[in-house]
Amino acid sequence: MIALVYLPESFSSPQSAGDRLRDLLLYFRTGEIRAGSAWPPLGLLYLASVLEEAGYEVSVLDAAVRGWDLERVEGWVRRKDPEVLGLSTFAGNLGHAVELACRLKEASPERKILLGGPQATFTADALLRKYPFVDLVVRGEGEGTILEAVRVLEGREEPGRVRGISYREGDRVVHSPPPAPSPIWTPCQGPTGACWGPSTPMPWAP
Repeated sequence: MIALVYLPESFSSPQSAGDRLRDLLLYFRTGEIRAGSAWPPLGLLYLASVLEEAGYEVSVLDAAVRGWDLERVEGWVRRKDPEVLGLSTFAGNLGHAVELACRLKEASPERKILLGGPQATFTADALLRKYPFVDLVVRGEGEGTILEAVRVLEGREEPGRVRGISYREGDRVVHSPPPAPSPIWTPCQGPTGACWGPSTPMPWAP
């Protein structure tokens, strides 16, 4: 079984349904995202759908919406007892992700720990050198990589054949070539030059 976890920047009480509706309406009216708002972890849900289509059992936890503290998240993972744990990282929650990974690896050394998200993407080398309990980092958009990354952790795929991952080979940290762009994004021209945008027009896009 695979568990995918989204940790908040800070742990607080969960938003009520009214709070979520208010923040959603504010976003559609003004484009403003209120600090502390809880939004569905769409990235993890995309990854879960890819894995489920391949036959894996997947559980996703959004600790931000639930308002769970780190101890409660740890208890949830222990009860699920996944063979692979994936943690989504950004600048604000990296410390929580590292702490959780350390605790869970100590409790079950055979469990594989995978980090992804923007922070892990840009700090993959440092994470693998500093934290021996991190087994693999998925860099960039993970939809096209996650299935092969899990197979690498299971020993069913050669890591050197998978794009967009970072891993250890003995005492050396290895970074495979960057992943191919996600099929849901296409090149576009922004005010500062080339960029990537959604291939499907969004209702709020100009």
